Amino acid sequence: MISYFKTLNLKSNKMKHLILFGIMWLCGLMTVVAQNVPQVIPALQQWKPTKGKMVLPESGKVIISSDEEGALKQSAEILVQDLKEMFGWNYRVVIGKQEKGAVFLTLSKPDKTLGDEGYRMDVRNGVTIEAPTAKGVFWGTRTLLQMIHNQPDGLMRGQATDFPLYPNRGFMIDVARKFFTMDYLRDYVKILSFYKLNELQVHLNDNGFVEFFGNDWDKTYAAFRLESERYPGLTAKDGSYTKAEFQDFQKMAATYGVNVIPEIDVPAHSLAFTHYNPRLAADNKEYGMDHLDLYKQMW
Repeated sequence: MISYFKTLNLKSNKMKHLILFGIMWLCGLMTVVAQNVPQVIPALQQWKPTKGKMVLPESGKVIISSDEEGALKQSAEILVQDLKEMFGWNYRVVIGKQEKGAVFLTLSKPDKTLGDEGYRMDVRNGVTIEAPTAKGVFWGTRTLLQMIHNQPDGLMRGQATDFPLYPNRGFMIDVARKFFTMDYLRDYVKILSFYKLNELQVHLNDNGFVEFFGNDWDKTYAAFRLESERYPGLTAKDGSYTKAEFQDFQKMAATYGVNVIPEIDVPAHSLAFTHYNPRLAADNKEYGMDHLDLYKQMW
């Protein structure tokens, strides 16, 4: 700030005080604006506040209409479960019409503004979440959970319009160099979903750096974490996933709006494969044994 004044050659204390006052006023204004908008991650695209607050009861209903039960029941059940786990609230899924003090989930007509993942939320005498798709409704329930957590004295009344800026919002986890249990991955999906991240890339094979293993490729750690019926010796012995449990994991993640992408890394990072079949390895020093030789006939 001092260098800023020097640059402007401001000799007048009055001018300095005016600038400082302006900065402080802007900071205060930003704080007031932030206090009038629900603080969630990612931030809402639009929020139109109205007066007052709405307090949801600790025992209540998540309501869906009968003609939308097939599309929205799963999202409603997950919301009920999350309300119990996060806040100790006792909610139940009910088929019916919107009620005061309840959470109402519903589908709307296609909307170019919202796209496939956007939603609208209306907080008045209850909470209504509507979207053109079931996924949009589900993302709205994630926002509601954050709002309840961050506004323990009651939800701000208002209307939200929200949609993602990017279609792919992902995270990659390396389970090859360090094995993570399936329970851990399932919990991680819930965390990603809470922040509306919709992709999880699972890095299934990799190896350590040969320099850390005495420059001996045979002693360098490597792992492939997925079950292989055709090449059973390929699967790591210190931790792996069966095909069935990985498929179940993908299905579970899909219910939380997360697409699980299994990644097999080649032609580099392939020491797990060349440990299993050394004939696959590059036979020159430039690349090393953790590279496949793509000029050789495989297997």
